Amino acid sequence: MSSNSVASKPAKSFPVQWLKSLAPGLGILVALVLSSVLLALSGANPLQAYQELLLGAFGGTRQLTETLLKTTPILIIALGLAIAFKARVWNIGAEGQYHIGALLGGWVALTFSALPSMLLIPLMLVAGGLGGFLWSGLAGLLHLKRGVNLIICTLMLNYIGILLVQYAARVPLRDPNGFLPESAKFVVAARLPRLGDSRLHIGVLLAFVLVGIAYVLLWRTTLGFQLRAVGAKLSVAKWIGIKTGQSILTALLISGTLAGLAGVIEVSATYTRLNPAFLMVTASRVF
Repeated sequence: MSSNSVASKPAKSFPVQWLKSLAPGLGILVALVLSSVLLALSGANPLQAYQELLLGAFGGTRQLTETLLKTTPILIIALGLAIAFKARVWNIGAEGQYHIGALLGGWVALTFSALPSMLLIPLMLVAGGLGGFLWSGLAGLLHLKRGVNLIICTLMLNYIGILLVQYAARVPLRDPNGFLPESAKFVVAARLPRLGDSRLHIGVLLAFVLVGIAYVLLWRTTLGFQLRAVGAKLSVAKWIGIKTGQSILTALLISGTLAGLAGVIEVSATYTRLNPAFLMVTASRVF
């Protein structure tokens, strides 16, 4: 009797797992159907629209290059947000962390421009990640120590981060020989190396490497288990001895670090100068 009941459990759970595995595909299918309806109502041909969309993104070497360049900051930021959201940490401040990362990385590029590339590039990446780390840490401390709502706190810090970049580009870091509110162009040593003769840079490779690192962190480490436990049930995580406050702060710091890293990669490889207008365009595309 008991053996039969035990044997029947996998059969009952199989459809549930099957549906979970199909959920992303079903979501994409529903989105395509709804988009097709809207396109048809507007008088456009949905099939032609999707064909142009695919050709514009993957229709040639140039299109694929631009797609990868635009994917890089989105992917890096999304990895950080995925880690935070897995712990049910609602980081709405990735935009501000992205800007602060670009600001600190850009400051390093302009201040230490005499350094060789093999030293300057790692220093910029560290500075960018540190900027996002500190900006997200500020929100985490306000939440844990002062009880400030994390969603509101991270959201409001976005505007402060954006304004700080605008101020820096207009006053202390402004190009003395230019007329626009932007910094001078970075020296060649401060620009991420290109991959061959294309516009692709090592930041693209780094983004895909970070995908594997994020997977290992979440599913193959003790820290990942703690973050997932906190996200699954906070009270249970406390009961089994997990320091939930520390886990929340850790998830937020990881998320902020990756957002800051995306900021410095974008400002170094794509724009090669600290320009608030360019950063805002990218941020609106990402967020």
